[in-house]
Amino acid sequence: MARKRLLISFAGIVVAGCLPFAVHAQSAIVPYFVHAAGTGDSAEVKAEAIKFAKPDSPGEVALNKFVDDAVHKTIDFAKNKGSSSNYFSEMSVTVNYLSSDFISVSTSGSYFVGQPHPEPWSYTMNIDRKSGHAFQFADMLNGDGANKIFSYCREVVRKKKADNGDNGGNGGDDVTLEDVSKATGDLSKWIFEEKSATVVYSLYDFGGYGQCNCSCEVPYKVLGPLVKPGFLLPNKYK
Repeated sequence: MARKRLLISFAGIVVAGCLPFAVHAQSAIVPYFVHAAGTGDSAEVKAEAIKFAKPDSPGEVALNKFVDDAVHKTIDFAKNKGSSSNYFSEMSVTVNYLSSDFISVSTSGSYFVGQPHPEPWSYTMNIDRKSGHAFQFADMLNGDGANKIFSYCREVVRKKKADNGDNGGNGGDDVTLEDVSKATGDLSKWIFEEKSATVVYSLYDFGGYGQCNCSCEVPYKVLGPLVKPGFLLPNKYK
C-alpha cells in the first residue's frame, strides 16, 4: 500500500510517522512517533503512539487525549535533568481491546535521569466508546463482587511473590487483603482483552522495588457473573 509521511509537533519536538493513504477513513487508528536527542537540559525522548485520525465519537476523542497526555508526560520526565548518553524517557501504547462499544488502551514507559534505577510507569484507560465515559472500578464492581475479586487476586499475588523468592522468607504472607484491595480497586491498573482481564500492579505495590512484579489475570468466567449491569465486557464472554 502506498504510504505518506505524517508530521506533528509536541512542545517543539518533531513527530514523524508513516501512514497508509487510507488514514482519511473515518475512525482509522494511525501511529505517530516522537524522538528528540538528549541535550544539555533534557534526556533523550522516544515515544511510539497512536491516535484516531478523524475521531467521530466521544470515546475516540478521549483515547486521543489520553495518549497525548502520556506523550507530554514522557517529554516532561526528560526535562531539566542534564545530559548523559545513558539518560532516556520512553513510552509506547497498547490497544488491549477495541469494539464498537468499548476501548481498553494502555500507555507505559520508563525513564532514567540519574536515579538508582530506571523508573517504569503505566496507565490504562477503559472507555465507553460511544459516551466517552472513562470507567472507574465502582462502575464495574462493588460489595460482594469486589470482595470476591480482592480475595481472588490476593491468592494470586501471594503465590507469585512467594515464587519470586525475594520476600524475606515469609512466603508471600505479608501480602494483606487491604493492600490488594487498594491496588486492585484502581481500574487504571486493569487491562481488558478478549477472554480475560489482568490487573498489572506497580513495582511498589507489595513491598520494595521489584519484590513482586505481580499481576492478577481474571478470566471472564470468573469476573463476568460479578460485574454490575451496564459495564462493558466483551459480550460473548459475559
